[in-house]
Formats: sequence, structure tokens, C-alpha cells
Amino acid sequence: MTSKATNKAAEASQEMAYAAYLASFTAEEKLYVVAAAQSWQQDKRGTGFFQSVELNSFEDVIRSLGRGLVHDFILKAQEEAAERSNWKLFEVTAYGFDPRNYKSDDRVFWIRAASEESVKEGIRGTGALFHGEIDSSSDVDFRLPDDLKSMRDRLTAVRVEMPEIGRGSVNWKEIADELYGAVDSLETQVHQMMGMFPDDDGQIQKALDEAGDATSAYRTAKHAGLAPTGKLPKKRIMAAFQPQAWVNDHAMDIDHRTDVDVTDKVLSLPLDTIHRLADDDYDTDDLVDLQALGHNGPFYVEVSKQVCEFFGVAELSDVTEDMLVSARQATVKTPQYQDEEVIGFDKDGRVMQWDGERGLAYNSGESLDEFGLHNLREHELTRVNVTRDTWLAAVSAHAAKHVVTVEVAVPALDAKFASEPTYTAGMRVARMEQAVKAWNVADESDAVCARPDEHALVCILADLRHYCDAHGMDFSQMDRHAYADYLEQRENDRHHGSVSHTQTPRM
Repeated sequence: MTSKATNKAAEASQEMAYAAYLASFTAEEKLYVVAAAQSWQQDKRGTGFFQSVELNSFEDVIRSLGRGLVHDFILKAQEEAAERSNWKLFEVTAYGFDPRNYKSDDRVFWIRAASEESVKEGIRGTGALFHGEIDSSSDVDFRLPDDLKSMRDRLTAVRVEMPEIGRGSVNWKEIADELYGAVDSLETQVHQMMGMFPDDDGQIQKALDEAGDATSAYRTAKHAGLAPTGKLPKKRIMAAFQPQAWVNDHAMDIDHRTDVDVTDKVLSLPLDTIHRLADDDYDTDDLVDLQALGHNGPFYVEVSKQVCEFFGVAELSDVTEDMLVSARQATVKTPQYQDEEVIGFDKDGRVMQWDGERGLAYNSGESLDEFGLHNLREHELTRVNVTRDTWLAAVSAHAAKHVVTVEVAVPALDAKFASEPTYTAGMRVARMEQAVKAWNVADESDAVCARPDEHALVCILADLRHYCDAHGMDFSQMDRHAYADYLEQRENDRHHGSVSHTQTPRM
């Protein structure tokens, strides 16, 4: 038997198996497929996704949406539900995502059942835990893929933390807002497409992990231009003050406990005194101002646990002189550093950073070269005697490591591979790698540039492109609004002799 004949026989066998699989669906499962597909299609109205396709029957869905979505709508959801015996089944007539909910860990979507009786029969094909009263409309939680959630969190950080800009500057925050909307739409697609291809060989995950390497400049970009606010550190030592009164020669608790800020007084104590601090002790009592608290009777103060939490130690005896000195400096200078922010060098030339959780400085254990100039933020440069030009050159050099020189006109892989069982792991990896290369060579000044925030944006887009290609989705509808128009605008600016970075991108 020839190789071609063998392949045809294998394809015929796969088609027969797939037909048998579709024939095994119950009427209830078919109803779910149609309802879910119609809801999904409604979400895509106005975005170019299946606008003219009629999805009125199970056959319409199979013919129009392909095997990947059917697999996601039915098979994967049933498998997820079966893993948890406390999940029940009910007939779903419609569902959709709630766009108003942006919980950090979950997305909420609504489910409508055919009747109250069908709800009582349980949940089928949702992959979600039922919440609330049993009625005809209920909310359930649907967990996001971790990597995609991380992307959304990063974009949220850009929206919140990117500095304000002057007139005529590139509005990266505006671009981030557009990207956030793209990711929000993409979440629905990725969730439906997850499980479309088997990944037993781990090649998809490997390619996605490698794509994450391209975002290393993001941390620099996200904090570019931020400066300390000059406020006190958020973390303080709050002692518990318990007022008492004498009753039959016994001190009895009265009123409620009051939290008292004793940070400055604790940090002014010698280290050995801090080691000896004990609750309801003379040294501890001296930390509070009774006159300010308006109390002239007995009392006791609890502070040892709070001091340990402040320094991040298990016992007071674990507090070191270096910890105490760092805390005093932070309190006296009253800066508000970002977590892991570089604040200078120690006596041995090692990079010192800020621990936002504990409110203390710590030693990174690395020289500046080992730490990496590209990891610095712009407002940290003067603290380690680095010029801005040197820093920008380091960021560009680091970005260049992720750029692969290829011909721009790389032929695209056949789109049919997105839904055919012959779409191999190697083809998936090639498609993802090709997507990243296309971004990198689209405009070299954007991929390897002097602006770390611009490079970070390219990295995010590469990540999103990876996701789309990993699951057979066309990213053109997303990138057109997020970035393509901006590149076109920049090209027009160059044509008219203007400076590209002084134009606000057109979205």
C-alpha cells in the first residue's frame, strides 16, 4: 500500500470516527451546542466573526464553526464537569460572558436554563460551579487560563501605572486601553478553543513559554518615568492598646482595643531592647502616649507580634541590625518605593532593592552588571550612577536578542490546518514562531527601539499572537485595532518628514 493510500485510509478512518462521535450526541447536547454557538456569535457581531452565518441547527454549527469549537463546546465541558461529582446537570438554552465583571481570578458569565425543572436536574456542559438560588437565570464562575489572565493583569498595570504624558507624545496608555479590550474579547475565544489540539508532546506549552521570554523588557517599560511619591511607607507597626479599669483590685478590660501607630518609637529603640520587647511589659507600655489616648487607668499593650510582622521574622530575636537600619532610613527619608525597586548600592557595591511587602530594603546579592542595566527603571538611574543613554542602549541590546532576521514575505501555513486532525505539533510550533517573526520584522525600529515601553507593547502583541496561532484563530481582527493602524500612521508621518514618536497613535 502506497504512502498516499495509507494517508487516505487514515483520513477516512478519522472521518468515520468523527461522524460516529457527532452521532453520539443527545438531543440535549445538541441544544446546548446550538445555544452556545448562537450566544458566541452574538458576542462577535460587529467584529467580523461569522456575521452572516446562520446557526439555527446542530448541523449549521458543525458545518460553520468546525471541529475545534464543537469539541470545546461539548466534549471538554463534559469532561470538566465529570471531574467534580458535586456538579449537577441541567439543560442550557443560552449563555454569555458578563462584560461588566473583571474579577482578578475568574470571569462570570450568565446561564439561562430551559425551565426550573431542568435546572434541578443539574448543570451540563458548563465546566463551572453553580452559585445562587435555583431559578431560570443564575451566575456561575469560569476560571481563565493562567497565562492569559497574566496578560490581562499586565495590561491593567499599564493602564494604571504608566505615567501621564505631555502633548504630542505617544499615548501608550491609550494603546494599552485598546489592547485591554482586545484581550477581553480574546478571552472568550481562547476559553472556547482550549483543548482544540492535543498537547501530549508539550510543544504548544513549550512555544508559549518561549514567547514569554520576549516580555522581559516589560517591567522596565511599565515603570518608566515613575518617581517616588515622598509619602510614608504603607507598612507601619500598629500596637494593640487595651484600656482597663480596677474592679475589686483586679484590672478588667473595658471598651474596645485601639490600634496605635508606634513605628517611630519602636525604630528608635536599641536593637537589644527590641529583642526584649514583651506584651504587657514596662518597655512596651512606654510606647504609647496615655495622655493622647485620654486614659488614666490600668492598661496593657500587645506589640511583639506586630513588630515581627513588620520585619518579616518569626521571633523578635531574629531582627538584625541591618534590618533596623534599613527601616530607620526608610522612615526618615519617607520614600514610597515600588516593590523590588532599586534604591542604591551597599558597601560592597551590591544592588539594594525595596521589599514592598515588609517595607524594608534588601540586598539583591548581585553587582549592577549581574543585575542587568536593562532591568533598571528610568527614575532609578541616578541612584546607581547610570546615564539615560547607557540605559537605553542596554534595553535595545536586550530587545535585540529576541529578534530573528527573516524574510518578511514568509508564506502562511494553510488555514485548514487550524481544524484538521493532521495539524501536527511541528506545524503548530512553526505557525507560532512565524507569527512572532512577522511582528519582529514588520518594523525593525519598533522591535529594537530606544523606547522600552514601545518594545513592551510589541512583546505583548507577540504574546497575544502566540495565543491566537496556538488555537487556530485569526488575529487580524484584533491587531488591526490595537496596533496596525498605528504603524500605518507612523509610516505616513515618516513620509511627510515628521518625527514618528511625537504623534498620538490613531486607534
